[in-house]
Amino acid sequence: MVGRVSQKPQQMRCRGSRIIRRFCPKGTDISRFTKRQIQQIEDWINALPRKILDGLSAENKVELYFEKVAA
Repeated sequence: MVGRVSQKPQQMRCRGSRIIRRFCPKGTDISRFTKRQIQQIEDWINALPRKILDGLSAENKVELYFEKVAA
């Protein structure tokens, strides 16, 4: 359809916010988190399997990409 704007990016942002909110509720002062805690949150999010990535995590998808490029 011409002129139709997809809602997908907005839906993805909402999902991303929901994932982060598991660790940092809205209004949380993130300056109180240590670098280690933030890294643990990032690692957990990157290891989360995603439907949009065919059930792979972001980590797995990046690894497959670089294996393909290196081949």
